[in-house]
Amino acid sequence: MNETKVSSRQARALDSAFVQQCSLMQLGQQLPLSWPTPAGQPASPKKSYRSWYHYPWAEVCRDPGQVQAWLELGDFDLALRLVDFSGLRPVLAQCLGWTSGRGWEPFDPVSFFLLYLWQTSNRWTRQEMLNHLAEERYGDYAAWFGFRNGVYPTEGGLRYFLTTLGRQSEASGEQVMVELEGNKMAVAVQQLNQLLVQAVELVRQAGLLSSVAWEQGLVCPDGRELRRSRNLRSMTPPRGCTAPR
Repeated sequence: MNETKVSSRQARALDSAFVQQCSLMQLGQQLPLSWPTPAGQPASPKKSYRSWYHYPWAEVCRDPGQVQAWLELGDFDLALRLVDFSGLRPVLAQCLGWTSGRGWEPFDPVSFFLLYLWQTSNRWTRQEMLNHLAEERYGDYAAWFGFRNGVYPTEGGLRYFLTTLGRQSEASGEQVMVELEGNKMAVAVQQLNQLLVQAVELVRQAGLLSSVAWEQGLVCPDGRELRRSRNLRSMTPPRGCTAPR
């Protein structure tokens, strides 16, 4: 007989410990979850921006009834409400290579970050996304992202943002040697992929990862998680990799 396949969503629903630990209401007074700015991260040198993101649901978080209604939202809209992304501002400023507050007044990099998430979640082209951003029916999203007074970025501005992030991603030139399945390979430390490590840390701090799952994780500077095989538990993490504590 063919075994009935169980989807990941169904498997999670059948795990009572997961359901209890990872429910929206279990987060309670932790909301909003603050994006973890790494210790020692310098502030963005820019003092003013053409847009400015700030978490807009602080009052709603105090009302359990309104928070419960968030269960009806899609993944992107739910993430907007669960996470205060302000802590990303200095991180993205460094990834963009900003070293001076002088010069032009840029858009808030957090605004751009959320804009690209919005585009990706809706599978729009860049131009489609910009067209929707200016439409009245999406005015709430524009405000949530921090755009104001009808001032929106151009396609060239968005392209510059991505291009600059890419050029700066390996600016340090740092590499680490990673051993995987018996082979050693040099991996460039990607500043952008550090965002993945910070995202995992956000989930861990919220208590959404059990201590067992956290102990079994192994994350390298390129942002990739090395899943543990039977013998991986006994391995010493490669230099530069982070074994969760």
